[in-house]
Amino acid sequence: MANKPWKDKWKALAVWKRSLLIVVAVVVLLTLLVGVGSYLYIHSMLDLVRRPEEALRDPSDDQIGELIGNLEETETTQAPTEEPTEEPTEEPTEPTQPDYGVTGKIVNIMVVGQDRREGEDHKLSDTMILCTLNKETKTLTLSSFMRDMYVKLPNMWGHKCGHNRINTAYALGYAWKGDLGAMQMLDQLILEQFGVEVDYNIEIGLEAFETIIDTLGGVDIELTQEEAAYLNKVPREYRSYDDCNVGMNRLNGMAAQYYARMRHATPADSDFNRTGRQRKIINSVIDACRSMSVLELHRLMTELLPYVLTDMSNEEILTCTVELLPYVADINVVSQQIPAEGTYSSKIIEIYDIPSGVLVPDIAKNRQILMAICEESEEAEANAG
Repeated sequence: MANKPWKDKWKALAVWKRSLLIVVAVVVLLTLLVGVGSYLYIHSMLDLVRRPEEALRDPSDDQIGELIGNLEETETTQAPTEEPTEEPTEEPTEPTQPDYGVTGKIVNIMVVGQDRREGEDHKLSDTMILCTLNKETKTLTLSSFMRDMYVKLPNMWGHKCGHNRINTAYALGYAWKGDLGAMQMLDQLILEQFGVEVDYNIEIGLEAFETIIDTLGGVDIELTQEEAAYLNKVPREYRSYDDCNVGMNRLNGMAAQYYARMRHATPADSDFNRTGRQRKIINSVIDACRSMSVLELHRLMTELLPYVLTDMSNEEILTCTVELLPYVADINVVSQQIPAEGTYSSKIIEIYDIPSGVLVPDIAKNRQILMAICEESEEAEANAG
């Protein structure tokens, strides 16, 4: 490692870039839902948002093989499978039922961070965060799906799929039906495996991360001695921030990236510590957004929204803005990972002809955790205990 150039070493940190999207997820939701003054102004902002299109694609066997590795888990069926259908839900009959509007008591928004670079014709969901807003409890739960989770992929568009890493679903959906297909295949996986119906999808590229943090003027983070030393190891020619100190620091976009990726500050460091660091960034970002003026919010939205790809129509965004706005000021943000601690086992399998570590989840236990958050029934609330 000593002979490896610093530039290459820090480029290698892109392996952990998926963690940064937790921050992006919160900021996107806040900028879409925070009041911006008027109906016409919101409409003008919506012109900055991009929409996914369904593109019928015909990838070769070699291209599919590059996505699924050597597992030979994906086969084409003789006849197309039927599109999944939703069972109609019964309207509430109790007159005392609170009116939560069109969006209901629970709103599920899947935020995906994809890794495609310019000129590439594939995309993996490096980060998958289910953002669940419970209007009754005024709680926003961020459920981060670990990309190495080994799950059953859904059968879609005449293709029979076996088990693979969860992020393969987004890649296959994109390979077969473009941006919209990627969202649809991941949503179907979440429904089939975890019983949660995704209402809307938002995709963001990681280039938005520095933009968000720098537009906010940085984030205030308290650093330990080991964390400060880790950030200071980056040679000055490859960073745009001054040396950090023990205690409170204001980190710019680049420094925040390294902080969010950090998992080797000490020999005992881990992904759990990294998750804690990400929560610190989330809290700092939320505090900054809450205190922003209308003009500052306008600037943030103008910078951020061009990075957003969503299947929400203008009308749906407007409805969400109106209905969810009252909950933003007092919202309580909590985070968790799926599979949850103690609900999975580690396994080594051959992917791309090399031993690869995966997380094999206890689907029933993780489904129960998510259903307890997303389901409105008393039974789900009892299961959460």
